[in-house]
Amino acid sequence: MITRVVIATFFIWSSFLKGYDNTCLSSSCLNGGTCVTSGSGQHSCHCAVGYTGGSCSVNINECAAYPCRNNGTCIDKVLGVLTNSLS
Repeated sequence: MITRVVIATFFIWSSFLKGYDNTCLSSSCLNGGTCVTSGSGQHSCHCAVGYTGGSCSVNINECAAYPCRNNGTCIDKVLGVLTNSLS
């Protein structure tokens, strides 16, 4: 009797999982991004700090938002900037 219940449960779950497509298994979230699947089966990437874009492939250029002063040179780094000031 227990064997029949286990086999029946297995077939029910395998039928359910066959229709369930986990798009995160084939996700291309980059640079430490985390894939999240919605209830409708769609996936999106939650990007790590310093990255943006649909697959987290774009490094955010902090130099554009925070330029150096006094003729300094800004070098964009992941998670921040390096400023070399001339004065």
